[in-house]
Amino acid sequence: VIASISHDIKTPLTAILGYTSRIENAKLTNEMKEKYIAKIGSKALSIKEIMDEFDDYLSSSLTSTLHKEQISTKDLFKMLETDYLEDLEDRNIKLRLQNNAKKDNIVLDLNKIKRVFSNIISNSTRHIKEEKGQIVITLSKKEDYYEFTISDSGEGVKEENLHKIFDPLYTTDSSRKISGLGLSICKQIIKLHEGEIFAKNNKEKGLAITFTIKNN
Repeated sequence: VIASISHDIKTPLTAILGYTSRIENAKLTNEMKEKYIAKIGSKALSIKEIMDEFDDYLSSSLTSTLHKEQISTKDLFKMLETDYLEDLEDRNIKLRLQNNAKKDNIVLDLNKIKRVFSNIISNSTRHIKEEKGQIVITLSKKEDYYEFTISDSGEGVKEENLHKIFDPLYTTDSSRKISGLGLSICKQIIKLHEGEIFAKNNKEKGLAITFTIKNN
């Protein structure tokens, strides 16, 4: 864990130190100083996001208590639309929502499940390289559980690595811009809901991550 933290924060931290040094140059124009200050803020935010992810992982590891509530699947999907539709459109990614259990209510820890969606969707956006991408969220009701699938049109994952992507600190990001804990946090949260989570590559392209929530 220490090695991962060191690796992931070293690049933005080095940039912060570099821009700080440049700002100390008296010959800089105010415009350039403002530009460097903005870059420092951006790099500092990257470090904060990495540390937040570690905090979330630690919290998920230690906390086995769920604060469950009942919510209609309609309201859940409205929430997803509100949270992600506009943001994804700004990234030129189309969001499609398919609720096949519109009349049902589902019992879950809403804050934790929102974290699951956030982590998976963030992971998808990082791997969609095409000019116009797509993310599809589907809900289906099975005999004793609900099944959510988040499918994207990204690069997918090598078949030999599919079983690793939920492991702590594993990442397919060659530039190591993320700590590799997001999907591991998802696995812990779904396990608390007595569900399962797994991934598979789509037939054409992209990755589909499916998780289940026990029907209570």
